[in-house]
Amino acid sequence: WYQRRVRVIKGTEFYDGKTNRYVDFPITDVLQMMGRAGRPQFDDQGIACIYVHDIKKHFYKKFLYEPFPVESNLLDVLTDHFNAEIVAGTVKTKQDAMDYLTWTYFFRRLLKNPAYYHLEDLESENINTFLSAIVSGKINELEQSYCISVDTDGATLIPQILGYIASYYYLSHKTVKMFADTLNPASGLNDILQLLCDVTEYDEMPVRHNEDKVNEELSSSLPIRVPSFSYDNPHTKVHLLLQAHFTRQAMPMTDYVTDLKSVHDQAIRILQAMLDVAADSGWLRTSLNIMHLVKMIIQGCWMKDDPLLQLPLIEPYQIPLLYQLETLPDSPCFPDIISAYSDREDQLRKQLGGEFQDRAISQIHKAIRHMPLMRVSHSIKGSELLDKNFSPRPAPGGAVWIPVHADKEYSIEVKLSLSKTGKSPTHQKGGRKAHAPRFNKPVDETWWIIMGEIDTGELIAMKRCGPFRGNTITVPLSFYTPESTGSHIYTLYVISQTYLGLDQQYPVYLEVLESEIVYQMGDVLVQDDEGNMELEDEYFEEAPESYQPVNEYFEEAPDSNQPVNEYFEEVPDSYQPYQPENEPLPLAPVNSFAPPGLQKITSTISSTKHDPPPGFSSSAPPGLSSSAPPGLPPPSADPTGLPANSTKTRGRKNKNKNQKGKTPKPQVDDGWSENSTDWAGATDTWS
Repeated sequence: WYQRRVRVIKGTEFYDGKTNRYVDFPITDVLQMMGRAGRPQFDDQGIACIYVHDIKKHFYKKFLYEPFPVESNLLDVLTDHFNAEIVAGTVKTKQDAMDYLTWTYFFRRLLKNPAYYHLEDLESENINTFLSAIVSGKINELEQSYCISVDTDGATLIPQILGYIASYYYLSHKTVKMFADTLNPASGLNDILQLLCDVTEYDEMPVRHNEDKVNEELSSSLPIRVPSFSYDNPHTKVHLLLQAHFTRQAMPMTDYVTDLKSVHDQAIRILQAMLDVAADSGWLRTSLNIMHLVKMIIQGCWMKDDPLLQLPLIEPYQIPLLYQLETLPDSPCFPDIISAYSDREDQLRKQLGGEFQDRAISQIHKAIRHMPLMRVSHSIKGSELLDKNFSPRPAPGGAVWIPVHADKEYSIEVKLSLSKTGKSPTHQKGGRKAHAPRFNKPVDETWWIIMGEIDTGELIAMKRCGPFRGNTITVPLSFYTPESTGSHIYTLYVISQTYLGLDQQYPVYLEVLESEIVYQMGDVLVQDDEGNMELEDEYFEEAPESYQPVNEYFEEAPDSNQPVNEYFEEVPDSYQPYQPENEPLPLAPVNSFAPPGLQKITSTISSTKHDPPPGFSSSAPPGLSSSAPPGLPPPSADPTGLPANSTKTRGRKNKNKNQKGKTPKPQVDDGWSENSTDWAGATDTWS
């Protein structure tokens, strides 16, 4: 829009493809167009001529010559505002939501212009009823979208994992609900592409007059068919734009180039949120397909295409020229070709000299040298990694079966090292930028580190890392070993977010042994009558008869004068609890039963009588139930250190993960920076 002395607006309507009719321009857009009249350096006034239908003449006179009232549109997006405030902890109850609403511009305009917001009058009771209905309706929407849950008191609002994801990625609650309802463990690439195009964020993609015919013509040359009756649908247009982007097909008009940039602006964060939803559910195949789609959008090609198309200026018919180098192996892969040409620009000129000029070949060679070829090494760390009586047996490929204990948390440390080929100057504001000329903005070279089990299709742990700011990145990734003993093979994936053909995977051979610890992660392992270890999800109502805790200081102690903390079937006659006169007997923690967090002495027994330890007689110390060991609450009470509504999980499998209305607690660990600890890790890491 260039400045002119006279600005003529030939009509105030445009065709809305979503409603299939002509609608009026917003009055603010008309004012913006009028403001272009007059050249600041040459004119002291501007002239604007507006051509409208006669019936609208007085309407435009009123709004052009009188002050224009500004009303609030908060109600249209209030649901997402509430979700963000609940996740941030600003709004914790429905009353907090009501108070939040009264501090908005919407509330001020409601009192000034109630009829605009469909409020009948300004009576206090009616205003309160009106606002209460708004708050209840929006909270119900969030609850139905699995973003929050309402506590049993009917007032407290609890954020859920989908609410965190929607807030972090600035997505609509409708979008994350669509992810939860649509994704499944076997979602394919085409299914994920369709889901991406159907999200709420693309509702406003413009479909201009007669563009339905352009879309129909464009669809005929693309590989994936779309419904023939939906060519005027904005989501269908997004689908066609992405297909044309992958196929590297020229856009039919410049407006479509602009529209494709709008699609790119939102596609990556939408897919990252989709990936977090799939990873939270533990779906390995679906998560990998989402990562593939991210790379397809950044590089502008299909997954089935040759990765050499990522190099600049290379067309499909020129790819065989790069495979003719004699030093290449029999079946070269993309890294083999990159490594072969990285230091041999003369060979590249020899192969491509008939197709490209020297300047173009130098550009291709620069892109080849920038490709990040990496060496990956990994090691497993844990407090009980090796068993003294276990000798590792060899595994395929020169590896060994690593002995680990069942259902225990370990950490695999993954070290990524750039080879000589991949080294290049870093970006002035941070790490390396990817070579992605077909994407509309600079992209960091980032990576996903994934631990999965192919046999079960389960994603066990995931973390984002990068970009490289030096030559190495070390990424610790926590995971849980299988619950069953025996030989298990996990797979470690190193997936590039920006390049095709550079992904790596390594088998991790685990020899899972029976756990040797009594309890772990808040759960209790007990031994049954046959000597087998079983997991109990609750605390003992009564102490097992055969195992009784004794954790006192004795008047007659062993030679070392050390406290005795063993299990006895009977209390030895010679061991009696020592009790100084007129002093309360301290309540010692029972280490054999108490989970972590219950080791603190919280009370004393005010008695001078020498009572036997609990469990050896029917009488219990004052203030304690005879059915619970000292230091533990009665069975009906919630364990100390756990919230009343907490869900205990066993091992790496969260039984309530992905259930509507449940909140699995994410592992907080930032995926983008090794030293950062912001909330990104809550969606970047799931184990």
